Amino acid sequence: MGNATATLTLRAPERWQRRLDELAARHGVPGAQLAVRRISDNASAHGPIEVATTGVLNLSTGVTTAAESLFEIGSVTKVWTTVLLMQLVDDGLLDLDAPVVSVLPGFTLRDSEAASRITVRHLLCHTSGIDGDLFIDTGRGDDAVERYVDGLRNARIIHPIGGRFSYCNSGFVIAGRIIEVLRGADWDTVLREKLIEPLGLQRTVTLPEHAVAHTAAIGHNDRLEPLRAWGVPRAMGPAGSIASSVSDLVVFATAMESHGLAENGHRILSAESARRMREHQADLPREVARFTGWGLGWFLEQWGNQDVYGHDGGTVGQRAFLRVLPESGIIVSLLTNTTVPSSALYLDLLHELTAEWGVGTPPRFDPVSDYRADPAELEAYAGTYSTDAMDVRVEVSGNGLSMASREKLSLDPDANTGEFGEPVTLVPLAKSRFAYRTSPSGVWDEAAFPSTPEATYLHLAHRLLPKVASPVR
Repeated sequence: MGNATATLTLRAPERWQRRLDELAARHGVPGAQLAVRRISDNASAHGPIEVATTGVLNLSTGVTTAAESLFEIGSVTKVWTTVLLMQLVDDGLLDLDAPVVSVLPGFTLRDSEAASRITVRHLLCHTSGIDGDLFIDTGRGDDAVERYVDGLRNARIIHPIGGRFSYCNSGFVIAGRIIEVLRGADWDTVLREKLIEPLGLQRTVTLPEHAVAHTAAIGHNDRLEPLRAWGVPRAMGPAGSIASSVSDLVVFATAMESHGLAENGHRILSAESARRMREHQADLPREVARFTGWGLGWFLEQWGNQDVYGHDGGTVGQRAFLRVLPESGIIVSLLTNTTVPSSALYLDLLHELTAEWGVGTPPRFDPVSDYRADPAELEAYAGTYSTDAMDVRVEVSGNGLSMASREKLSLDPDANTGEFGEPVTLVPLAKSRFAYRTSPSGVWDEAAFPSTPEATYLHLAHRLLPKVASPVR
């Protein structure tokens, strides 16, 4: 952490309120909360959490977004689950390099031998190889996580253990079950007792029956229609069920950047464990360059010459963004109640804010390339790529490729899981590297076809999908 003084971070709050209103309207985001905080090496000198809000929580009801409202933070939950595991390490109850089966003797997958070699660290770094998006609802009981993990006995290993990175929600549910076994309580209870209450958080919940005590955002689709679904199945809790206000989320991040010490004096994590969470643990495919790597729970970025860590989250119609800039002593978070337009809002806001702060800006991927892919190269990439949650069909299209996907498992009960969607163009940038965006209003992202000795993969949205079929000619 830098030696930043506790000066006002939003130097012109009225202007930033206006810009949040303007940019949310431009990008079609119904409601959002933005929070920034300047933090110091001296916890008593932390600056205030400054919050701006815009829009409504639900376009059907018109309820105004307030600073106290709850938004789903999705996969930012994974950082909280990681902290619960690191608390077990601090207590001498867990070794990150111990096999999962040493804590969960009944744990197995379709490949039982491979399952026996997966460690806790593999789960936290998304290198376990487990098919990652198995969104399965096992009910609302306290045994939901246990039943989910028991049901993984037919789950596939899609890449060599420890050898590659593929984002894995399933792995974090397993991590949640480890917490339950070693703490003797369900994950929701442990989270409340070990993090929410010690941090003094008043607006952080995991279950819908607790959310109704607050005003809560409803997700919206790209047509700005409110969605029926709220929250994720309880079984997926350790991977993504927290709903929180943006201020509570910044309080959590402040404790993490303050070496595990909360402002109220509670130590939620040892300084050593907080530091280890930010250490580089895993590489992403070299063809996909957005992140510099992955730590324990956190992902790692570089904005200019400044190291940054954080996490994003997405649920049914909601998106969350959290970033910590240690050298500048800044924490910033944005919570929204729609998906695709939110990334554009986040990038526009952060580019303006960081310019005012005089710090490095987040990378904005704007593909410019005159690369002409070899036709044989394109043909080699064509085919169907599949996990148990998704199929992606890749075809040659002009001087590039097109891809169409269909979900087979989804968090959204109204999702069309039976048909392929509209094709998306893959623009070639270099050998095995392509750019795409899912809508004209969305931000550009990268896809790649990493060369591996064991299989042909499509790397998409930080997931590896193995090739299962070549096109029929």
